[in-house]
Amino acid sequence: MQSYANPIYGYLVRSGIRPADRDDLFQQVFEKVHRASLRGLPDGPVRPWLFTIAANTVRDAFRRAKVRSIVELDDTAGHAEPSDDVRPDQAAEHEEELSFLDQEIAKLPLDQREALLLCAVEGLPLADAAVALDVPLNTLKTRVRRARGALAVAAQRRRAMQEREGA
Repeated sequence: MQSYANPIYGYLVRSGIRPADRDDLFQQVFEKVHRASLRGLPDGPVRPWLFTIAANTVRDAFRRAKVRSIVELDDTAGHAEPSDDVRPDQAAEHEEELSFLDQEIAKLPLDQREALLLCAVEGLPLADAAVALDVPLNTLKTRVRRARGALAVAAQRRRAMQEREGA
């Protein structure tokens, strides 16, 4: 649990789980891991297996709550403190960029969001993420591509708006 606590909790944060529900879901994930481990650990790597349980727990939570729209993210979650050699304006700009990305990721459809989070944020190989989400590899690749495309469009829109405000 100690090895995977931070990645699993980060996944819950980035999946858009409300702050009030995160600790309960975190406990549910590791309770399910414990129960499943009594039947035996997977033959392959443990990390994709853990994220399969986490992804299914998140899906169940959304299904139970019938949440299909944007959910709020804790603004400070997952953001590193700036180092001492970074100017305050650079640190503020970096924080603003991270906040923007968090908001845009939260706007993605759940299937794209979970694919992007597992591959780009948690660093799972595509094949392992496909197993974790129980989808074909090509479906996962499509979801990641669409998520990245949506983020790129949002970033272009943001830059254009900043340029208009600055002009």
